[in-house]
Amino acid sequence: MDKRLAENASFKEGLENLSDAELPELSLEILISDDGMQAHINTVTANISWQLVEQKLEEKGICYGIREAEFVQAIESVQKGEEVIQCFLVAEGTSPSMANSLEVHFKSLPSPGKMIEDGSMDFRSRDAVPQSKENELLACLSLDQEIQMGHDIFAREISLPDKEPTTLKAGVNVRIEESEDKNLYYAVLAGWPRIDKGVISVLPYFFHDGDVDYRIGHIKFDGDVEITGDVCSRFRVEASGNVVVHGSVERGAKVLAKGDLAVSSGVIGARIKCGGDFFSIYVQESKVNVGSEMRVTNYITDSKVVVGGNAIITDNRAKNPLNLSGGELSVSQNLDVPSMGSVNNRETLVRVGVKPEMEDRLSRYREGIAFCNLRSRQASRLVETLIGQNFTPDTLKKAIRKSPEGRRKVLLARLSEIRKLKKLRNSLEFHIKGIVTTQRDGFAQVKIKVRRSVYPRVQICFGELKFMTVTELAKGQFRLNDVNGPIHYVED
Repeated sequence: MDKRLAENASFKEGLENLSDAELPELSLEILISDDGMQAHINTVTANISWQLVEQKLEEKGICYGIREAEFVQAIESVQKGEEVIQCFLVAEGTSPSMANSLEVHFKSLPSPGKMIEDGSMDFRSRDAVPQSKENELLACLSLDQEIQMGHDIFAREISLPDKEPTTLKAGVNVRIEESEDKNLYYAVLAGWPRIDKGVISVLPYFFHDGDVDYRIGHIKFDGDVEITGDVCSRFRVEASGNVVVHGSVERGAKVLAKGDLAVSSGVIGARIKCGGDFFSIYVQESKVNVGSEMRVTNYITDSKVVVGGNAIITDNRAKNPLNLSGGELSVSQNLDVPSMGSVNNRETLVRVGVKPEMEDRLSRYREGIAFCNLRSRQASRLVETLIGQNFTPDTLKKAIRKSPEGRRKVLLARLSEIRKLKKLRNSLEFHIKGIVTTQRDGFAQVKIKVRRSVYPRVQICFGELKFMTVTELAKGQFRLNDVNGPIHYVED
Protein backbone atom coordinates (compact mmCIF):
# COMPACT_ATOMS: atom_id res chain seq x y z
CA MET A 1 0.00 0.00 0.00
CA ASP A 2 2.86 2.39 0.85
CA LYS A 3 4.40 1.89 -2.60
CA ARG A 4 1.14 2.77 -4.37
CA LEU A 5 0.65 5.87 -2.24
CA ALA A 6 4.18 7.01 -2.97
CA GLU A 7 3.61 6.58 -6.68
CA ASN A 8 0.41 8.65 -6.51
CA ALA A 9 2.22 11.39 -4.61
CA SER A 10 5.04 11.51 -7.16
CA PHE A 11 2.84 12.81 -9.97
CA LYS A 12 0.74 15.07 -7.75
CA GLU A 13 2.54 18.20 -9.00
CA GLY A 14 1.78 17.33 -12.61
CA LEU A 15 -1.91 16.80 -11.89
CA GLU A 16 -2.23 20.28 -10.41
CA ASN A 17 -1.31 21.81 -13.80
CA LEU A 18 -4.04 19.94 -15.71
CA SER A 19 -7.65 21.01 -16.16
CA ASP A 20 -10.48 18.72 -15.03
CA ALA A 21 -11.06 17.61 -18.64
CA GLU A 22 -7.41 16.74 -19.08
CA LEU A 23 -7.16 14.68 -15.84
CA PRO A 24 -6.49 11.02 -16.58
CA GLU A 25 -8.87 8.46 -15.14
CA LEU A 26 -7.05 7.02 -12.17
CA SER A 27 -7.16 3.39 -11.25
CA LEU A 28 -9.40 3.52 -8.18
CA GLU A 29 -8.43 1.01 -5.54
CA ILE A 30 -10.16 0.04 -2.30
CA LEU A 31 -7.70 -0.88 0.45
CA ILE A 32 -9.17 -3.09 3.21
CA SER A 33 -7.62 -3.51 6.67
CA ASP A 34 -6.71 -7.00 7.84
CA ASP A 35 -9.46 -7.07 10.49
CA GLY A 36 -12.14 -5.98 8.00
CA MET A 37 -13.01 -2.90 10.08
CA GLN A 38 -11.85 -0.18 7.67
CA ALA A 39 -11.73 0.53 3.92
CA HIS A 40 -9.70 3.32 2.32
CA ILE A 41 -9.62 4.84 -1.18
CA ASN A 42 -6.05 5.10 -2.40
CA THR A 43 -6.46 8.66 -3.79
CA VAL A 44 -9.35 11.14 -4.00
CA THR A 45 -9.10 13.43 -7.03
CA ALA A 46 -11.57 15.75 -8.76
CA ASN A 47 -12.54 13.26 -11.52
CA ILE A 48 -13.65 10.44 -9.17
CA SER A 49 -17.42 10.19 -8.80
CA TRP A 50 -19.38 8.62 -5.95
CA GLN A 51 -21.02 6.23 -8.43
CA LEU A 52 -17.58 4.82 -9.28
CA VAL A 53 -16.71 4.45 -5.59
CA GLU A 54 -20.06 2.79 -4.86
CA GLN A 55 -19.48 0.32 -7.70
CA LYS A 56 -16.02 -0.57 -6.35
CA LEU A 57 -17.40 -1.03 -2.81
CA GLU A 58 -20.13 -3.33 -4.10
CA GLU A 59 -17.55 -5.39 -5.99
CA LYS A 60 -15.63 -5.86 -2.73
CA GLY A 61 -18.78 -6.73 -0.80
CA ILE A 62 -18.52 -3.68 1.47
CA CYS A 63 -21.97 -2.67 2.64
CA TYR A 64 -21.67 -1.37 6.23
CA GLY A 65 -20.40 1.92 7.71
CA ILE A 66 -20.08 3.61 4.33
CA ARG A 67 -19.13 7.30 4.65
CA GLU A 68 -20.88 8.77 1.60
CA ALA A 69 -21.42 12.26 3.05
CA GLU A 70 -17.78 12.57 4.09
CA PHE A 71 -16.65 11.46 0.61
CA VAL A 72 -18.87 14.04 -1.12
CA GLN A 73 -17.44 16.76 1.14
CA ALA A 74 -13.89 15.62 0.33
CA ILE A 75 -14.59 15.70 -3.44
CA GLU A 76 -15.96 19.25 -3.16
CA SER A 77 -12.84 20.43 -1.35
CA VAL A 78 -10.58 18.88 -4.00
CA GLN A 79 -12.64 20.46 -6.81
CA LYS A 80 -12.16 23.86 -5.13
CA GLY A 81 -8.43 23.52 -5.63
CA GLU A 82 -7.40 22.01 -2.32
CA GLU A 83 -4.84 19.21 -2.15
CA VAL A 84 -5.53 15.71 -3.44
CA ILE A 85 -6.51 13.47 -0.53
CA GLN A 86 -4.45 10.35 -0.05
CA CYS A 87 -5.79 7.21 1.64
CA PHE A 88 -9.34 8.40 2.39
CA LEU A 89 -11.42 6.41 4.93
CA VAL A 90 -14.55 5.44 2.98
CA ALA A 91 -16.06 2.79 5.26
CA GLU A 92 -15.66 1.87 8.92
CA GLY A 93 -17.18 -0.82 11.10
CA THR A 94 -18.26 -0.57 14.75
CA SER A 95 -16.74 -2.42 17.67
CA PRO A 96 -18.90 -4.33 20.14
CA SER A 97 -19.53 -2.57 23.44
CA MET A 98 -21.25 -2.90 26.76
CA ALA A 99 -23.50 -0.10 27.93
CA ASN A 100 -21.86 2.10 30.58
CA SER A 101 -23.18 0.41 33.69
CA LEU A 102 -21.33 2.41 36.35
CA GLU A 103 -21.82 6.14 36.89
CA VAL A 104 -19.45 7.73 39.40
CA HIS A 105 -20.69 11.01 40.86
CA PHE A 106 -17.41 12.27 42.29
CA LYS A 107 -14.28 13.38 40.46
CA SER A 108 -11.77 10.54 40.41
CA LEU A 109 -9.09 12.07 38.15
CA PRO A 110 -7.33 15.44 38.54
CA SER A 111 -7.98 18.24 36.08
CA PRO A 112 -5.10 19.43 33.86
CA GLY A 113 -4.99 22.81 35.63
CA LYS A 114 -6.88 26.04 36.19
CA MET A 115 -7.13 29.01 33.85
CA ILE A 116 -6.23 32.28 35.59
CA GLU A 117 -7.19 35.87 34.69
CA ASP A 118 -4.18 36.61 32.50
CA GLY A 119 -4.99 33.60 30.29
CA SER A 120 -2.19 31.37 31.57
CA MET A 121 -2.63 28.00 33.26
CA ASP A 122 -2.02 27.31 36.94
CA PHE A 123 -0.91 23.68 36.83
CA ARG A 124 -0.77 23.51 40.63
CA SER A 125 -4.56 23.86 40.93
CA ARG A 126 -5.82 20.46 39.79
CA ASP A 127 -8.77 19.77 42.13
CA ALA A 128 -7.42 16.25 42.62
CA VAL A 129 -8.95 15.58 46.05
CA PRO A 130 -12.63 14.58 45.88
CA GLN A 131 -14.81 15.38 48.89
CA SER A 132 -18.13 13.81 49.78
CA LYS A 133 -20.83 15.03 52.13
CA GLU A 134 -22.85 12.88 54.49
CA ASN A 135 -25.65 10.97 52.66
CA GLU A 136 -24.36 12.16 49.27
CA LEU A 137 -24.87 9.85 46.26
CA LEU A 138 -21.48 8.51 45.22
CA ALA A 139 -22.21 6.06 42.40
CA CYS A 140 -24.96 4.24 40.50
CA LEU A 141 -24.49 0.71 39.11
CA SER A 142 -26.95 -0.44 36.43
CA LEU A 143 -27.71 -4.16 36.70
CA ASP A 144 -29.11 -4.33 33.14
CA GLN A 145 -25.76 -4.38 31.36
CA GLU A 146 -26.82 -4.71 27.71
CA ILE A 147 -24.17 -5.75 25.20
CA GLN A 148 -24.23 -4.03 21.81
CA MET A 149 -22.95 -6.19 18.92
CA GLY A 150 -20.39 -4.76 16.53
CA HIS A 151 -20.21 -5.07 12.71
CA ASP A 152 -17.34 -5.02 10.24
CA ILE A 153 -17.56 -3.31 6.84
CA PHE A 154 -19.05 -6.52 5.36
CA ALA A 155 -21.96 -6.32 7.88
CA ARG A 156 -20.72 -9.38 9.74
CA GLU A 157 -21.55 -9.37 13.47
CA ILE A 158 -18.72 -9.11 15.97
CA SER A 159 -19.36 -10.30 19.49
CA LEU A 160 -17.74 -8.96 22.66
CA PRO A 161 -15.12 -11.26 24.13
CA ASP A 162 -16.19 -12.97 27.32
CA LYS A 163 -16.19 -10.35 30.05
CA GLU A 164 -17.33 -10.38 33.61
CA PRO A 165 -20.15 -7.93 34.34
CA THR A 166 -19.19 -4.78 36.22
CA THR A 167 -19.53 -5.13 39.98
CA LEU A 168 -19.06 -2.66 42.83
CA LYS A 169 -18.98 -3.55 46.50
CA ALA A 170 -19.79 -1.16 49.33
CA GLY A 171 -16.78 -0.64 51.60
CA VAL A 172 -16.33 1.30 54.82
CA ASN A 173 -18.67 4.23 55.45
CA VAL A 174 -20.78 3.47 52.36
CA ARG A 175 -24.38 2.23 52.39
CA ILE A 176 -26.04 0.60 49.41
CA GLU A 177 -29.66 0.78 48.25
CA GLU A 178 -30.52 -2.17 45.99
CA SER A 179 -33.34 -2.48 43.48
CA GLU A 180 -34.13 -4.77 40.52
CA ASP A 181 -32.34 -2.64 37.93
CA LYS A 182 -29.68 -0.66 39.84
CA ASN A 183 -27.65 -0.21 43.01
CA LEU A 184 -27.15 3.21 44.59
CA TYR A 185 -24.14 3.94 46.83
CA TYR A 186 -24.30 6.69 49.49
CA ALA A 187 -21.69 8.18 51.84
CA VAL A 188 -22.37 7.45 55.51
CA LEU A 189 -20.15 10.37 56.55
CA ALA A 190 -18.28 13.29 55.03
CA GLY A 191 -14.83 12.36 53.81
CA TRP A 192 -12.67 11.13 50.96
CA PRO A 193 -14.54 8.85 48.48
CA ARG A 194 -12.48 6.38 46.49
CA ILE A 195 -12.85 3.24 44.37
CA ASP A 196 -10.10 0.65 44.69
CA LYS A 197 -10.24 -2.89 43.25
CA GLY A 198 -14.01 -2.84 42.82
CA VAL A 199 -14.75 -1.48 46.31
CA ILE A 200 -16.14 2.00 46.97
CA SER A 201 -15.43 3.50 50.36
CA VAL A 202 -15.31 6.82 52.21
CA LEU A 203 -12.42 7.56 54.55
CA PRO A 204 -12.64 10.30 57.19
CA TYR A 205 -9.15 11.44 56.19
CA PHE A 206 -7.21 11.98 52.96
CA PHE A 207 -4.07 9.91 52.37
CA HIS A 208 -1.57 10.82 49.64
CA ASP A 209 1.27 8.41 48.96
CA GLY A 210 3.98 10.65 47.51
CA ASP A 211 5.01 14.29 47.23
CA VAL A 212 2.61 17.19 46.87
CA ASP A 213 3.74 18.26 43.40
CA TYR A 214 2.39 18.76 39.86
CA ARG A 215 1.00 15.22 39.77
CA ILE A 216 -1.66 16.05 42.36
CA GLY A 217 -1.55 19.84 42.74
CA HIS A 218 -2.72 21.77 45.80
CA ILE A 219 -4.53 19.74 48.45
CA LYS A 220 -7.64 21.10 50.18
CA PHE A 221 -9.65 18.75 52.37
CA ASP A 222 -12.33 19.01 55.03
CA GLY A 223 -10.78 16.62 57.54
CA ASP A 224 -7.38 15.10 58.36
CA VAL A 225 -4.59 14.81 55.75
CA GLU A 226 -1.59 12.48 55.69
CA ILE A 227 1.24 12.89 53.14
CA THR A 228 4.06 10.35 52.86
CA GLY A 229 6.41 12.67 50.92
CA ASP A 230 7.32 16.36 50.80
CA VAL A 231 5.19 19.44 50.26
CA CYS A 232 7.14 20.80 47.29
CA SER A 233 7.99 24.41 46.57
CA ARG A 234 4.99 26.72 45.96
CA PHE A 235 2.38 24.04 46.65
CA ARG A 236 -0.32 24.40 49.28
CA VAL A 237 -2.01 22.02 51.73
CA GLU A 238 -5.17 23.09 53.59
CA ALA A 239 -7.13 20.93 56.03
CA SER A 240 -9.90 21.50 58.56
CA GLY A 241 -8.38 18.78 60.76
CA ASN A 242 -4.88 17.52 61.50
CA VAL A 243 -2.04 17.30 58.95
CA VAL A 244 0.89 14.86 58.99
CA VAL A 245 3.77 15.36 56.53
CA HIS A 246 6.27 12.49 56.60
CA GLY A 247 8.75 14.47 54.50
CA SER A 248 9.62 18.17 54.60
CA VAL A 249 7.87 21.43 53.74
CA GLU A 250 9.97 23.16 51.09
CA ARG A 251 10.67 26.80 50.32
CA GLY A 252 7.62 28.74 49.13
CA ALA A 253 5.15 26.05 50.23
CA LYS A 254 2.24 26.70 52.56
CA VAL A 255 0.52 24.35 55.03
CA LEU A 256 -2.65 25.40 56.88
CA ALA A 257 -4.27 23.11 59.45
CA LYS A 258 -7.06 23.93 61.88
CA GLY A 259 -5.90 21.04 64.07
CA ASP A 260 -2.42 19.71 64.84
CA LEU A 261 0.45 19.72 62.34
CA ALA A 262 3.42 17.34 62.35
CA VAL A 263 6.35 17.51 59.90
CA SER A 264 8.65 14.52 60.21
CA SER A 265 11.61 16.21 58.51
CA GLY A 266 11.78 20.00 58.62
CA VAL A 267 10.41 23.32 57.41
CA ILE A 268 12.53 25.69 55.32
CA GLY A 269 11.37 28.95 53.74
CA ALA A 270 7.70 28.03 54.12
CA ARG A 271 4.54 29.40 55.75
CA ILE A 272 2.92 27.31 58.46
CA LYS A 273 -0.28 27.90 60.39
CA CYS A 274 -2.09 25.47 62.69
CA GLY A 275 -4.77 25.83 65.33
CA GLY A 276 -3.42 23.03 67.54
CA ASP A 277 0.04 21.67 68.36
CA PHE A 278 3.00 21.77 65.99
CA PHE A 279 5.96 19.39 65.72
CA SER A 280 8.99 19.44 63.41
CA ILE A 281 12.66 18.48 63.35
CA TYR A 282 13.70 22.06 62.52
CA VAL A 283 12.32 25.41 61.34
CA GLN A 284 14.46 27.64 59.13
CA GLU A 285 13.69 30.96 57.40
CA SER A 286 9.95 30.42 57.78
CA LYS A 287 6.82 32.09 59.12
CA VAL A 288 5.04 29.89 61.65
CA ASN A 289 1.85 30.54 63.62
CA VAL A 290 0.89 27.89 66.19
CA GLY A 291 -2.36 27.95 68.16
CA SER A 292 -1.19 25.74 71.01
CA GLU A 293 2.14 24.07 71.90
CA MET A 294 5.21 24.00 69.63
CA ARG A 295 7.82 21.27 69.93
CA VAL A 296 10.97 21.25 67.75
CA THR A 297 13.69 18.61 67.93
CA ASN A 298 16.79 20.50 66.71
CA TYR A 299 16.57 24.23 66.03
CA ILE A 300 14.61 27.33 65.02
CA THR A 301 16.66 29.83 63.03
CA ASP A 302 15.99 33.08 61.13
CA SER A 303 12.23 32.61 61.38
CA LYS A 304 9.23 34.57 62.61
CA VAL A 305 7.32 32.30 64.98
CA VAL A 306 4.20 32.97 67.07
CA VAL A 307 3.09 30.32 69.58
CA GLY A 308 -0.19 30.35 71.53
CA GLY A 309 1.08 27.98 74.25
CA ASN A 310 4.45 26.64 75.37
CA ALA A 311 7.46 26.35 73.03
CA ILE A 312 10.05 23.61 73.57
CA ILE A 313 13.25 22.73 71.71
CA THR A 314 14.21 19.25 72.87
CA ASP A 315 17.75 19.00 71.44
CA ASN A 316 20.07 17.39 74.03
CA ARG A 317 23.30 17.45 72.02
CA ALA A 318 26.24 18.81 73.99
CA LYS A 319 27.28 21.45 71.45
CA ASN A 320 24.72 23.14 69.25
CA PRO A 321 24.78 26.96 69.42
CA LEU A 322 21.94 27.30 66.91
CA ASN A 323 18.95 25.99 68.87
CA LEU A 324 17.24 29.38 68.72
CA SER A 325 19.04 32.02 66.68
CA GLY A 326 18.05 34.95 64.51
CA GLY A 327 14.51 36.05 63.78
CA GLU A 328 11.65 36.47 66.25
CA LEU A 329 9.89 34.07 68.61
CA SER A 330 6.74 35.12 70.48
CA VAL A 331 5.44 32.64 73.05
CA SER A 332 2.22 33.03 75.00
CA GLN A 333 3.38 30.85 77.90
CA ASN A 334 6.74 29.25 78.80
CA LEU A 335 9.85 28.74 76.68
CA ASP A 336 12.25 25.83 77.24
CA VAL A 337 15.40 25.73 75.06
CA PRO A 338 18.96 24.35 75.25
CA SER A 339 20.50 27.63 74.00
CA MET A 340 19.55 31.05 72.63
CA GLY A 341 21.47 33.25 70.22
CA SER A 342 24.57 32.28 68.27
CA VAL A 343 28.34 32.50 68.46
CA ASN A 344 28.39 35.03 65.57
CA ASN A 345 26.23 37.47 67.59
CA ARG A 346 23.16 37.49 65.34
CA GLU A 347 20.38 39.41 67.08
CA THR A 348 17.55 37.22 68.31
CA LEU A 349 14.23 38.53 69.65
CA VAL A 350 12.35 36.42 72.22
CA ARG A 351 9.00 37.52 73.63
CA VAL A 352 6.98 35.65 76.24
CA GLY A 353 3.64 36.16 77.95
CA VAL A 354 2.02 37.64 74.85
CA LYS A 355 -1.00 35.85 73.40
CA PRO A 356 -1.13 35.89 69.57
CA GLU A 357 -4.64 37.29 69.40
CA MET A 358 -3.70 40.08 71.84
CA GLU A 359 -0.55 40.79 69.85
CA ASP A 360 -2.59 41.12 66.66
CA ARG A 361 -4.97 43.47 68.43
CA LEU A 362 -2.11 45.58 69.80
CA SER A 363 -0.61 45.81 66.33
CA ARG A 364 -3.91 47.00 64.84
CA TYR A 365 -4.42 49.57 67.62
CA ARG A 366 -0.90 50.96 67.16
CA GLU A 367 -1.42 51.20 63.42
CA GLY A 368 -4.65 53.09 64.15
CA ILE A 369 -2.84 55.56 66.41
CA ALA A 370 -0.18 56.13 63.73
CA PHE A 371 -2.95 56.84 61.19
CA CYS A 372 -4.67 59.30 63.56
CA ASN A 373 -1.40 61.16 64.13
CA LEU A 374 -0.68 61.39 60.41
CA ARG A 375 -4.15 62.65 59.49
CA SER A 376 -4.13 65.15 62.38
CA ARG A 377 -0.83 66.63 61.19
CA GLN A 378 -2.14 66.90 57.62
CA ALA A 379 -5.36 68.61 58.76
CA SER A 380 -3.43 70.99 61.06
CA ARG A 381 -1.07 72.01 58.25
CA LEU A 382 -4.05 72.79 56.02
CA VAL A 383 -5.60 74.98 58.72
CA GLU A 384 -2.29 76.81 59.22
CA THR A 385 -2.05 77.38 55.48
CA LEU A 386 -5.55 78.87 55.35
CA ILE A 387 -5.16 81.24 58.33
CA GLY A 388 -1.47 82.00 57.68
CA GLN A 389 -0.05 81.33 61.18
CA ASN A 390 0.33 78.79 63.99
CA PHE A 391 -3.15 78.87 65.38
CA THR A 392 -4.42 79.01 68.94
CA PRO A 393 -8.09 78.71 69.94
CA ASP A 394 -8.44 82.53 69.98
CA THR A 395 -6.70 83.16 66.63
CA LEU A 396 -8.66 80.31 65.11
CA LYS A 397 -12.00 81.79 66.20
CA LYS A 398 -11.06 85.17 64.75
CA ALA A 399 -9.88 83.59 61.50
CA ILE A 400 -13.12 81.67 61.12
CA ARG A 401 -15.25 84.81 61.72
CA LYS A 402 -13.27 86.83 59.17
CA SER A 403 -12.99 84.12 56.51
CA PRO A 404 -15.21 84.01 53.40
CA GLU A 405 -17.99 81.44 53.48
CA GLY A 406 -16.13 78.90 51.29
CA ARG A 407 -12.96 79.03 53.38
CA ARG A 408 -15.01 78.95 56.60
CA LYS A 409 -16.60 75.65 55.56
CA VAL A 410 -13.19 74.11 54.87
CA LEU A 411 -11.82 75.27 58.25
CA LEU A 412 -14.82 73.93 60.16
CA ALA A 413 -14.61 70.57 58.35
CA ARG A 414 -10.89 70.20 59.17
CA LEU A 415 -11.42 71.16 62.81
CA SER A 416 -14.20 68.59 63.09
CA GLU A 417 -11.88 65.97 61.62
CA ILE A 418 -9.12 66.84 64.12
CA ARG A 419 -11.53 66.47 67.06
CA LYS A 420 -12.74 63.06 65.82
CA LEU A 421 -9.17 61.83 65.29
CA LYS A 422 -8.21 62.91 68.82
CA LYS A 423 -11.19 61.06 70.27
CA LEU A 424 -10.33 57.90 68.30
CA ARG A 425 -6.66 58.09 69.35
CA ASN A 426 -7.61 58.38 73.02
CA SER A 427 -9.89 55.34 72.69
CA LEU A 428 -7.13 53.25 71.08
CA GLU A 429 -4.61 54.26 73.76
CA PHE A 430 -7.10 53.23 76.45
CA HIS A 431 -7.49 49.76 74.87
CA ILE A 432 -3.72 49.34 74.57
CA LYS A 433 -3.27 50.19 78.25
CA GLY A 434 -5.88 47.58 79.18
CA ILE A 435 -4.18 44.84 77.14
CA VAL A 436 -0.74 45.67 78.56
CA THR A 437 -2.12 45.58 82.12
CA THR A 438 -3.76 42.19 81.48
CA GLN A 439 -0.52 40.80 80.08
CA ARG A 440 1.52 41.98 83.06
CA ASP A 441 -0.82 40.22 85.47
CA GLY A 442 0.18 36.90 83.87
CA PHE A 443 3.94 37.50 83.75
CA ALA A 444 4.50 36.03 87.22
CA GLN A 445 3.60 32.57 85.88
CA VAL A 446 5.75 32.86 82.74
CA LYS A 447 9.43 31.97 82.51
CA ILE A 448 12.19 31.21 80.02
CA LYS A 449 14.33 28.20 80.87
CA VAL A 450 17.75 27.81 79.22
CA ARG A 451 19.38 24.43 79.72
CA ARG A 452 22.86 25.28 78.39
CA SER A 453 23.78 28.88 77.51
CA VAL A 454 22.62 32.28 76.25
CA TYR A 455 24.81 34.16 73.75
CA PRO A 456 25.10 37.96 73.39
CA ARG A 457 22.54 40.05 71.46
CA VAL A 458 19.49 38.12 72.57
CA GLN A 459 16.67 40.53 73.42
CA ILE A 460 14.23 39.19 76.00
CA CYS A 461 10.79 40.82 76.24
CA PHE A 462 8.07 40.30 78.84
CA GLY A 463 5.46 42.44 77.14
CA GLU A 464 6.85 46.00 77.14
CA LEU A 465 9.73 45.09 79.51
CA LYS A 466 13.04 44.39 77.74
CA PHE A 467 16.43 42.85 78.53
CA MET A 468 19.39 42.57 76.11
CA THR A 469 22.19 40.08 76.78
CA VAL A 470 25.67 41.54 76.31
CA THR A 471 27.78 38.61 77.52
CA GLU A 472 27.41 34.85 77.38
CA LEU A 473 25.28 33.48 80.22
CA ALA A 474 25.30 29.99 81.69
CA LYS A 475 22.16 27.88 82.06
CA GLY A 476 19.38 29.45 84.08
CA GLN A 477 16.01 31.20 83.88
CA PHE A 478 14.62 34.57 82.81
CA ARG A 479 11.72 35.70 84.99
CA LEU A 480 10.02 38.63 86.69
CA ASN A 481 10.00 39.06 90.45
CA ASP A 482 7.57 41.92 90.01
CA VAL A 483 5.11 42.46 87.15
CA ASN A 484 6.50 45.98 86.68
CA GLY A 485 10.03 44.64 86.17
CA PRO A 486 12.88 44.48 85.81
CA ILE A 487 13.65 41.16 84.08
CA HIS A 488 15.99 38.94 86.10
CA TYR A 489 18.26 36.12 84.95
CA VAL A 490 18.87 33.51 87.62
CA GLU A 491 21.60 30.96 86.92
CA ASP A 492 20.99 27.40 88.04
